[in-house]
Amino acid sequence: MITESEIMSLLNIGRGMVVQKFDDAVSEVITDIYDHNSSDKVRTITVQMKIAPTNDSRNIVGIEVGTDIKNPKSKPFVTAAMLETDEKGKVVARELQPQQTPLPLKPKVIDFDKQ
Repeated sequence: MITESEIMSLLNIGRGMVVQKFDDAVSEVITDIYDHNSSDKVRTITVQMKIAPTNDSRNIVGIEVGTDIKNPKSKPFVTAAMLETDEKGKVVARELQPQQTPLPLKPKVIDFDKQ
């Protein structure tokens, strides 16, 4: 006779894999929500379980469990650049109101004439 602890539940399928898949999905969603560049819309987590008989007696079933996360599109990033010429007369782009404090690095000049 089967004991109550042996009866299949979400907690014990695959030795806890359903719970683990759900926890992983929740972690992904809350990380996305915490990112200020992501949307402020609702996220949806779906746990899907497919169960199908695997023999003619129908006393054994196969089980497939998966999670699906619906994330809204992330916010687009928009900026503007001014096109100028450098000391050699080449056309270069400089971002207007850059979002980051300038770093002490040599800027990479994009040569629009070669593209």
